[in-house]
Amino acid sequence: VQLDVTVTTSDLDGGANSLFYGEDNTGGIRFVQFGGGYDPAIGDQVRVFGTVQQRDGSAQLAVDSLSVLSSGNPVNAEVVDVIDEDNQGQLVTIRNVQLVDSTEWEFSGAFFTVDVTNGTDTIEMFIDGDTDIIGLGRPTGVFDVTGIANQFDGNAPFDEGYQIIPRSTADFSPYVPGSGPSFELTTISELQGEDGEGVSERLGDNVRVFGIVTSDNYRAGGLEFFAADLNGNGIRLFNFSEDFNYVPAIGDSISVSGVVAQFGGVTQLDIEDIAFLSSDNDVPAPRGVVALDEDTESKIVRVEGNFVDPSQWRDMGSFNVDFQITGGEQITIRIDGDTGFDGVGAPDANTSYRITGIASQFDRDRPFDSGYQLLPRGVFDLEIVSSLREVAAADVMRVLAQADGIRVEVLRPLASLTLVNSVGQTLQTINRPALGAHTLSVVSARQAYTLLAQLPDGSFAVVRTVR
Repeated sequence: VQLDVTVTTSDLDGGANSLFYGEDNTGGIRFVQFGGGYDPAIGDQVRVFGTVQQRDGSAQLAVDSLSVLSSGNPVNAEVVDVIDEDNQGQLVTIRNVQLVDSTEWEFSGAFFTVDVTNGTDTIEMFIDGDTDIIGLGRPTGVFDVTGIANQFDGNAPFDEGYQIIPRSTADFSPYVPGSGPSFELTTISELQGEDGEGVSERLGDNVRVFGIVTSDNYRAGGLEFFAADLNGNGIRLFNFSEDFNYVPAIGDSISVSGVVAQFGGVTQLDIEDIAFLSSDNDVPAPRGVVALDEDTESKIVRVEGNFVDPSQWRDMGSFNVDFQITGGEQITIRIDGDTGFDGVGAPDANTSYRITGIASQFDRDRPFDSGYQLLPRGVFDLEIVSSLREVAAADVMRVLAQADGIRVEVLRPLASLTLVNSVGQTLQTINRPALGAHTLSVVSARQAYTLLAQLPDGSFAVVRTVR
């Protein structure tokens, strides 16, 4: 056959033969020129006559003759998520990967292989001994890798053994070589194993995890926040004085390297490095509970009940307040001064509340089996629970949150319409509201507000909770 292709690699044989890859607008293929004769250069446009062969699952062309048509042509890589039959032989790029086990980065013989992952898929990376990669430090952190999509499968059916072959250190972006401690890729759930006294079984281990951020930052001048895996297993992430130029936002996908530690009974990862991957990802749904314990640690949970003593509430700063879970235990609600509760009035002891937050712990002494706390992440995690009969919003009114308040279109006669904030305080009441539009003023767009409608028969109905 005859092929006109653009060369995408230099010589990867290093011996008497020439081995290189090239591609046209339909795909890529490996070329082998037995006895050599052509010194491959990336960007060469070549015309090749040869015989089609297959080796280890990959098609290749044994070169009979070759002529260089031009040089210095552009070479572009296709961005892919996985290596498979569709892109075999092509120059590809896989984004946002990390080494699975950095101890695998060790040259022995003519090549070595090391696994990388993007958090979803694991891809084998083949490091050829004829590239400038050999002998250099392993790439650290999160990087993009460019290389040839290849296959090494010695047995039919040829449907496994896919790998990527980077051509030089320039194929790692960024390439930040490391010589310090290696970080084992693991999962958040695997870090939560504890002994009989609540002590982490992974203390002191250097690990890396992927996770979705579930809270904002609790620590000015450093980092203290939580992340979880897709199953809701969570962990606290901490650094005393460095923020790594990262501002945590709920829904961020991140990769974190660090040392497993423990503080106040809570397993945490002391951050050595952090990489932002993407934003606006789904966050695990809260789990309804009636008690806090080791099983809920660092997870998003939800409780319903009443504040025991509202006089414990403070107008500003950080404080604890007791909360009785309906049908469950009495727990501590920890209000952190960095979560926007300053100026929020005390809750009503006679009102039932639904509170969402991160289940945490503050226990100084072994065994770590007490001091459990719930950390609301903001005022939006505090909602009123009404026992009154609910009426479908479409039957009563339409509600739209606006910058200057809450716009309500009343659709049927009402005795009254009342706006209540997240701690049970009445903000505004309109008696016998006329049919049509009304605007109710709000104090903060971050709070949750409940609209209560009094029907003509005198009963109340919760119509809508508005943020």
